[in-house]
Amino acid sequence: MTIIKESTNMNYKNELEKIYSTKKPNYSKIIDKEIILYGAGSLGYMASDLLKKAGLKPKYIVDKNSIGKIDGIKIIPPSEIVKEDKENCLFLICIATIPYNEIYEFLNQLEVKNLLQFYTYAYIKFPQLLSNGWTCHEPTPNDKKEIEKVCKTLNHDELSLCHYLQFLWWKICGIEYIYENYPVLSGKKFFKSPSVPKLSEYEVLLDAGCHFGQTIETFMKATDNKFDKIYAFDPDQLNLEVCKKNFKDKRIVYSNKAIYNKNSLINFQDNLGFASKIYNTGDKTVEAVTIDSLNINPTIIKLHIEGNELNGLQGAKNTIARTKPFLMVLADHNNDGLYKIPQYMYSLNGYKLYFNLHDYCGNTAIFYGASK
Repeated sequence: MTIIKESTNMNYKNELEKIYSTKKPNYSKIIDKEIILYGAGSLGYMASDLLKKAGLKPKYIVDKNSIGKIDGIKIIPPSEIVKEDKENCLFLICIATIPYNEIYEFLNQLEVKNLLQFYTYAYIKFPQLLSNGWTCHEPTPNDKKEIEKVCKTLNHDELSLCHYLQFLWWKICGIEYIYENYPVLSGKKFFKSPSVPKLSEYEVLLDAGCHFGQTIETFMKATDNKFDKIYAFDPDQLNLEVCKKNFKDKRIVYSNKAIYNKNSLINFQDNLGFASKIYNTGDKTVEAVTIDSLNINPTIIKLHIEGNELNGLQGAKNTIARTKPFLMVLADHNNDGLYKIPQYMYSLNGYKLYFNLHDYCGNTAIFYGASK
């Protein structure tokens, strides 16, 4: 697990050949070992909750800066990891905001033998709950053809191209491959991204997957609080209630409906925080609607809906054709992000695509679409 750096003037066809020819990972020898979490931040909390729902419990949690417990699971410092656990347990890395390779090297120096990123583990063990760790270790000839089309589409912007190639390195090879002049834009997603154009005081944001309002907050700052309206959607009632408490602006219209590709009742897995999602055997039934059925005129559409981003786009076809909104679409929740999401976006008449990575290990990967 070594960071590999390259110069600019990227030849994406050569890079793709490197990716396809690199040996792919095999986790079969470590995946069923007793687990220990590394990282007690927001991802550590989410990991603990998801593991509980999957009937799994980590032995303990390791963190450099935290003490106490998460859901009854003890947090210890790295210095207290015993030799037996270093050799026999599987350490799941629950941090995506700093380079994976740095964490990997640190734990290697402590002689920890078995390491895996939490999203990768979750996708192998319970993909129905969390699909962010999806992989494409053996791309088909058609996959390769479509991936090359995405590269060609992004080739107008070397940052976008390098971030997409870095995304491919992780999803296909399980390697964090960072290009020297194009680091991950950590902490700069959505309205902090360089791909977002200057905003006016007449913007209308449709925020699908508003969670606690993090995107709403950055939107307000980006417009200097001068905007027309926000439509905030989240079917997870707890998320929506927190968002309502955080932002009581009368220009915000809240809805607990799910954004989808048809109007219907649909099963939804509730109370997973960031990971709450439309799910066939979910514990709750919610009303799903298309953006087209809302009869609104957004100037910006953000889709962060845990694997249903492509469905959300498909249900907004007429709205997009009519209003030409700026698009912000998550790509890391399932393999639609490999090429189906950008394929749909560049099929829209007159859209130019950008791609940014805002976290490590292929996480918080976003396609941005601007009307020409």
